[in-house]
Amino acid sequence: MDRRRMIIGTTVVVLIALAALAIVVVTREDSTTSEPMAAQITTPTPAPTSPPSPTPDPTPAEVLWAGEVCTSITALKEVATTIPESAFREIDPTQDLAAQAEEQVAKAMTKLQVPLDELGFALGSVPLDYADSVVALTEAQTLYATAQTQVTATQDTLNQALSAQTPIEGILLFGQAIDSGRQAYDTGQKLLKVLEGLDSDERLRGSFGQAPECRNL
Repeated sequence: MDRRRMIIGTTVVVLIALAALAIVVVTREDSTTSEPMAAQITTPTPAPTSPPSPTPDPTPAEVLWAGEVCTSITALKEVATTIPESAFREIDPTQDLAAQAEEQVAKAMTKLQVPLDELGFALGSVPLDYADSVVALTEAQTLYATAQTQVTATQDTLNQALSAQTPIEGILLFGQAIDSGRQAYDTGQKLLKVLEGLDSDERLRGSFGQAPECRNL
């Protein structure tokens, strides 16, 4: 009987020890698994955001137009500086008139043609809602049209002179071409002066004053 009690008591002690050991193991597993879970559910701190940059106001159409006109004026001035006035005034009558006209006048008219075309396009593209400016440009547009006519007349007269049937006819036509070229050159110089003074007109001062292309005129 005593032996039986001893066996039962020993068994109870073992069971209690095993139960305690199981509790310790389970507690450790819970503590180790709970740490990664806590790390997984951590909410990241959002990065600071800067406010969006404001969209700049669009450039008014009349300012863009003024910039195109001033770009054309600059191109015409650059070409004009490469054409000496002597090209039309210092003609040696004792030398070959045809050679002089081709070398001096024809080349000058060819140089002037491109910037004149560009200027005419720019002047004609004035915004419709900026119609008052057309009045201020009347003189410039008139001089431009005159210069274009004179350039075309000079080129046509030179071509006629080159195909003249007689020397006398050729000499007369070359003389006319030289005179027409001189007139085109003078008209171009007047046109540049008028164009450079456009910003003095109250109706144009705002647009030409704001266009960066007009600052160096």
